[in-house]
Amino acid sequence: MHQQLTNAIAALCLLVGSASGAPAADEASREIESVLADTLAGGRVTGATAALILPDGSLHTGVWGALAEDPGTPMPADARMLAGSAGKTFFSVVLLQLVEEGTLSLDDTLAKHLGDLDWFDEIPNADAITLRHLANHTSGLRDHVWFETFQRTVRRNPDRAWAHEELAKQIAGTEALFEPGDAWAYSDTNYVLLGLVMERATGEDCYDMICERVLTPLALEGSSPSDRAELPGLVGGTTTLGGVFEIDEIVARDGVYVMNPQWEWAGGGMVSTSADLARLFHAIWTTDLFEPESIDELMSYAPAALGPGAGYSVGMIRMRSPVGEWHGHMGIMPGYLTHAVHYPEHGVTVAVQVNADGQQAQRAQFDAAHALAREAFQRAEEIGSVRP
Repeated sequence: MHQQLTNAIAALCLLVGSASGAPAADEASREIESVLADTLAGGRVTGATAALILPDGSLHTGVWGALAEDPGTPMPADARMLAGSAGKTFFSVVLLQLVEEGTLSLDDTLAKHLGDLDWFDEIPNADAITLRHLANHTSGLRDHVWFETFQRTVRRNPDRAWAHEELAKQIAGTEALFEPGDAWAYSDTNYVLLGLVMERATGEDCYDMICERVLTPLALEGSSPSDRAELPGLVGGTTTLGGVFEIDEIVARDGVYVMNPQWEWAGGGMVSTSADLARLFHAIWTTDLFEPESIDELMSYAPAALGPGAGYSVGMIRMRSPVGEWHGHMGIMPGYLTHAVHYPEHGVTVAVQVNADGQQAQRAQFDAAHALAREAFQRAEEIGSVRP
């Protein structure tokens, strides 16, 4: 799953185009739907949603296709899908706000907050890891999601609800990939440990903090924790990962996922909509959601093995393209792909969710993202051309 994420991000290269004539809101939605149909039809993806936010803050959404679990039913405009690793950004917003308030520092050692746990000394690099190393994936810790022991447990008991400390303990007794700060390796384990730190430092549940600090202020009404199998509004998706988790090819029916996705927790752990994801990433980069110091932290990217010039900071990826840099995140969860990014040069944000995973679906999603980016850039230019 996360290996696919790495490959997906490394392959992404957005193109720029030109056009004229700013469309009305309804026409904009129809154009988004047309782009999705042109780029996604005929493959594994049977349905998708997308959202664009322009420099003036206007939101344009579109939907295409049908439900994977019921091809005769159109994809609903308010379809919710598991956001995968893009959910890390929800947790990261809370982390940066706690840093702003002085509750935490990214330079804190992990030992300062978790050192009293009886299994802490079994964490590789335990005494040298800082919260910054965890946040930008330079801790040297392996990704427990790919441990055969963890996957076997999920297969044997797909409905299991994991204690957060149980998830973190998966890393105990393993060997580090490298010394903290010496290299980069993507790992959900980093964010599970960050989640534990945030909860111990505040005495509050991470999801409660996300609701209070992110979902409510930004009015993200289509987003919620993926902390159970029953997730109202969740549409089905088609997965290629059934062999890993021994799950049905169609991963959800009637808003019930085929396993308890609660194990993802701080590694992603959110169900969302394209519109909400666009609102989140646009707010991060264009509003006063953060103090300037937090924006500086977001811009302090560690070199990441995702492509030329790529970086990872605090729940944020930077990638370069022929049209400039984008800042955002992608996500994979069995049955779903998510892509949500902001283009500072153009002042626009693009989000796409599709109801399939696997390489073919990724390529189709890339094509959709390319075309939607072109649409957004064109509209941003048109807005600029009529401004005083």
